[in-house]
Amino acid sequence: MRNFNYLRDANETQELLRIIREYQKTLENYDLKMFTVIEQQKITEFKEKVASFLKEFDLPWPNDIGNKINEELLSPEVVNNLKPPTYEYSHDASITGCKVEALSNELFRLEEEIAHSVARIWKETLTSFDNFQNGFPFSFVATAIDFPEFFPGGAYYKKTGHAYTSATLFTNNIMDSFMDKKLLLVCEINEKNLLGMSEVDIATREENAPSLKTIGMVDREEYNYINAGYSFSGNVCTKILTPSILEQRRIQLNLKQTPSINEVILDKEKTNYTGMVLLSNGIDCLMNEYLIAIQSKETMGLSLKCLNKTLYKQSEIDDEKLLNLNNEINSFLETYEMNYGIDLTEQLLERYIKDVVEPMNYCKEVTALYMTKLNEYRQKVEQMKL
Repeated sequence: MRNFNYLRDANETQELLRIIREYQKTLENYDLKMFTVIEQQKITEFKEKVASFLKEFDLPWPNDIGNKINEELLSPEVVNNLKPPTYEYSHDASITGCKVEALSNELFRLEEEIAHSVARIWKETLTSFDNFQNGFPFSFVATAIDFPEFFPGGAYYKKTGHAYTSATLFTNNIMDSFMDKKLLLVCEINEKNLLGMSEVDIATREENAPSLKTIGMVDREEYNYINAGYSFSGNVCTKILTPSILEQRRIQLNLKQTPSINEVILDKEKTNYTGMVLLSNGIDCLMNEYLIAIQSKETMGLSLKCLNKTLYKQSEIDDEKLLNLNNEINSFLETYEMNYGIDLTEQLLERYIKDVVEPMNYCKEVTALYMTKLNEYRQKVEQMKL
């Protein structure tokens, strides 16, 4: 779990305050009906201790905790007691530092306890892959990957250094994916693999020691602490956001700025995948992603479903967009035909229309465009037989 050591982290006190303010902001928005009576008691204790910490260390001097600690460390009575040859401080060198350290580490302990309850809520409220239906309300966590070699079972999956998986909460209100990728792996969420979450894209990395940013620990010899929260926005990553709070925060951010992603960080080795989803903007060619999904299905044994954003939020389809789609389809089919021939291209189109176009429930113009392409290839095949 997180760790604050005032001798090491005296210059990180602003980050400490950001984390604890984030606790307060989140706890105030909890729907307590989602928690058991015992869990509610623990939340009340957490809220009271957070409020007490902020009252003592934030309100009187929000920018000066580190300065106060350093003043005490540099006072003559402390400096004169430093012993050679190391001249190291004793742990009680700063009264303020000792108090901040003890109280903050107690809050981190409580975060871990509440995190177990929050993980249960994620598990219970997310839509299972089996129950997901295109066009109906949903929520699931998925990671966007576009190279099958990096999928579980792929050639490079075990070779990648990261011990965590960066994923995203998708709901019928927030459907932005990392780098606008179109193929999603739906993740099973539980107490063992859920490490942390934020309403913004958060940088994550492995370290050799715990710190203020530590959200988890993995079972390996080195770089086994997962630290998250390296964000230019000043946002932090915690373990206590429920799906509904995360969704509402991301919705509010999307109203103020260009829509972007949230982040859910998972323990990679403890994460199972339940299915694949093709994510469409309502007028696109996803044949490359479809081929990747077919290839991945062989190694992972996962089913494929479709998600059409325009079934949840209407988007205008105009002649220019249809022309661009037509060109995109033609470009793909020409390359595929050159490599595999007319017969296999026709077969691919038939499968794609059955597995993607029809379940996407595209508008009639888009569906008609794909059917026109299929009829053209059917005619080509017939002509070859003459």
